[in-house]
Amino acid sequence: FNTGCTSRGICGKTFETAGLQDMSLWTNAELSHAVLEVGEENLPEALREEVREAIVSNTMSTLTNVNFDEDRIAEQIMTARRLHDRVRRMSTTIPELMDFPEDEVERLAVSRQVGINARRPNFVDEDCFGLRECALNGLTGTVAYLSHVEHNRKHDLSIEVCSKEERDQVFADVYSVYSGLRNFSEPLDYYLGLAMKTGSTNVKVMELLDRSHNLMFGTMGPISVSSVPQEGKALLLSGHDVRDVEHVCRTIKERELPISVYTHGELLPAHAYPNIQAHGTLKGHYGRAWQKQTIDFKKFPGAIVMTTNCLMPPRKSYRDRMFTAGHTGFEDVEHVDLFSEEGINSVLDKAMDSPGFTDATIQPWAETKPHLTGFGHNALLSHAETIVGAIKAGALTDIWVIGGCDGTEKSRNYYTDLAVMTPESSVILTLGCGKYRLRDLELGNLVT
Repeated sequence: FNTGCTSRGICGKTFETAGLQDMSLWTNAELSHAVLEVGEENLPEALREEVREAIVSNTMSTLTNVNFDEDRIAEQIMTARRLHDRVRRMSTTIPELMDFPEDEVERLAVSRQVGINARRPNFVDEDCFGLRECALNGLTGTVAYLSHVEHNRKHDLSIEVCSKEERDQVFADVYSVYSGLRNFSEPLDYYLGLAMKTGSTNVKVMELLDRSHNLMFGTMGPISVSSVPQEGKALLLSGHDVRDVEHVCRTIKERELPISVYTHGELLPAHAYPNIQAHGTLKGHYGRAWQKQTIDFKKFPGAIVMTTNCLMPPRKSYRDRMFTAGHTGFEDVEHVDLFSEEGINSVLDKAMDSPGFTDATIQPWAETKPHLTGFGHNALLSHAETIVGAIKAGALTDIWVIGGCDGTEKSRNYYTDLAVMTPESSVILTLGCGKYRLRDLELGNLVT
């Protein structure tokens, strides 16, 4: 077995935070099992929605670079435990949960009972263990996408992001996988089934997320995005939440504020949506990959908002200009609700009070080349005839999808080397932060 992080998380999280994450996932599994025992359809509507929100929030808090705030994670666990107790009282067969101590030392000891090192000895077959962990990790990713679907649905009820039947089925599948993860002595086919169900659920959730984005923001299309800042007040949005980008851009336009909005990290594709571009306040993409943020954020002369992911422990040099929103969190960093007046005002006021970009602070970025984004499935399918023609003519021989990330260490260059080795008659589609290692390569263009 791989050991992973053995002394401290490479993301910056401590043993104590990791222990709370383990407890969050264990509590989710127990809560999901209780819901299935009672039958979600038998829960009062208010309780049903509270459970769904807790499952999503607890799961999101366990993702890398999301929530470092131990007090918030502990409170989310307590919320899930209270919900479990309410569901449990509707049955005579569901036992109470084991204690969750208030003392941090005792709490860490309890969390070790449900962590990966406690699970591992229960498996004789390492393939069963591997598939079980694969299903768990896949499920956390699936619920991450689901959190965006739920966020879109919550803040724009005028658009039917998904039907009631679709939403009910997705949550039923999430509960089913979570509940199945409680079992440690099943045959290989059982854990393979959990992994496969996770995969099929993820495909459905991605369909819903794609649909919601296209309905709310318009169909994305290819676009060149400047990486050179403009002079004036600035606000940086990082993470994954496109809905937050649209809301901030629209608010700035409505208030006629002289603030330019920039994306960072995985929010680059937000530029490709026409309804967001129409606001005229999204000016470019700032910085390098997320793992370079402690350097790049120090140089950003405005407010910084982390939406759903990609947060690293902030440095003092910019901590007073940083905000967390949604599921992200860090101790002593102000957490805001961007959809409340108080929250959005805090961010916009900080942007206005900060110096903004000047000729001097723009200069280090002046020679950086633009980013290309927006090559979603609709954009590609609109050119299907041309693409198929190029394939038939032999001009296009390969389509490579590179979704991995080589990270910061120069020795980690598998995906970079792969991109260099692709034939000149191929095209490369990038996913995730891997693009930041590839964008400076001179790979040329395919002319058909």
